[in-house]
Order: sequence, then structure tokens, then C-alpha cells
Amino acid sequence: MYLWVVLTTFLAMLAAFVLPIRGDTDELVNVPIAQTKLTQMVMKQRAGQKLIKYNSYPFYSTKEEREVGFSSGEWDVSAYLPVGFEDNDEYVTAMYCAEAESPTVPIDNCKKTAAEPRWRWLVTTGPIPERWQNVNLTKDGNSNLMSAEMSAALRNMVTSSEMAGYVAAGDSDKFYIDGSELKRQNEDMLYVINYQGDAYEIPEIVANNAVGDCLGAYDGLCMVYISRN
Repeated sequence: MYLWVVLTTFLAMLAAFVLPIRGDTDELVNVPIAQTKLTQMVMKQRAGQKLIKYNSYPFYSTKEEREVGFSSGEWDVSAYLPVGFEDNDEYVTAMYCAEAESPTVPIDNCKKTAAEPRWRWLVTTGPIPERWQNVNLTKDGNSNLMSAEMSAALRNMVTSSEMAGYVAAGDSDKFYIDGSELKRQNEDMLYVINYQGDAYEIPEIVANNAVGDCLGAYDGLCMVYISRN
């Protein structure tokens, strides 16, 4: 009996060397693993959106006040994450605000009123996990590419119209999406490249704060998820 077990094991090992790798390995194994990593960024961004929602009218405050008011800088969104979610410190969520008439000048008071509208950007940043950095990736800011697995994972979690992807410097030979228009990129700006390869301009107030900090901390290899609130 023991001899048969050894022989069967040996034959199985030989078969493993000649059998082709499954064609759906990425879909069944690699993409779900990448999606688990990206969950940190996506869930923290959505937790920030919940924080805003549940501290605004009609959930909180009065119709006249509209909301309790928020401040610029990093936010602790742990209370709004799903129960049992294991948070880490790699991905950081923050809010950056500006007056509507001066969208590049940061202000501390993010509270919106009818008389004082605000531009508010909620942003979550963190590193591109090393395993999913494309082998052709360079750190000059012009050709940062997520792997196909990371792109597929992001496709499963956000829509193509959302500003979620990796950060890249502007390239005057390329274009970005501004509403429904395509415009030539500015080499002095930073852009979010989504899973389809579309580029969205990162607001200057965000680029100079959260995104800039992330690029400095992770050698220019950053993921970002931005929404205007």
C-alpha cells in the first residue's frame, strides 16, 4: 500500500511539470488577491464619503445649517469602515477645501453654506503594491503602469468615470478628460490614470498636499482615489 502511495505521488509530480498552466489563473487567483489589496483604498474612500453623508442634513444638523462642518487635512474614518475591516496605515484619507472662486488656494474651514460655497476634494492615497508594479514601470512619473491584474481588480471595484488609479506626471503628447472634452496634458500637472488608461487632471490643491506627500513617501509609485463632495 505504501509503495502505491509513493508511486502515485511521484506520477502526480511528473504530471505537474507537463500540464499547462490554467488560462484563467489571473481571474481565479491573481486578480482577487490584487483586489484585496485595493480594498484598503476603496473602502477608506467610501468611509470618508459616509462620514460626510452622516454628518450632513438630514442625518445630522438642521436644514438651515446643512452640515456640522469639516476641516482640511487627514481624517480618521475608522468609525465608518465595515465591521471587522482590518485597517492599515498605508492608505490615508484626507479632505482639502477651497473657495469656489479660488479653487487652488487651500482653506481650513470646509463647511458649505448657501452664501459660502466650497470646493471640497476627498482623497485617499497609498502605494502601488510592489507585486503589481508593471515590469516596464519607471519612476520618472511619465510611464507608471499598473499590472494587468491590478487594472482588472480596480475595474471590479470602481467605475471608469471615477478618479481612481495611479498617479502620473503630465505628458504633452497625451490627452486627459475634462468633463466630456479631451484636452492636451500639461507637463506641470499630475494626472490620475484609471484602469482603462484614461487620464483625469488632479486638482492642484490635492496634488500639492495628499498626492505630493504620497509620491514622496513611496518613490513616485502611488495609487489615488479622488471625489468631489
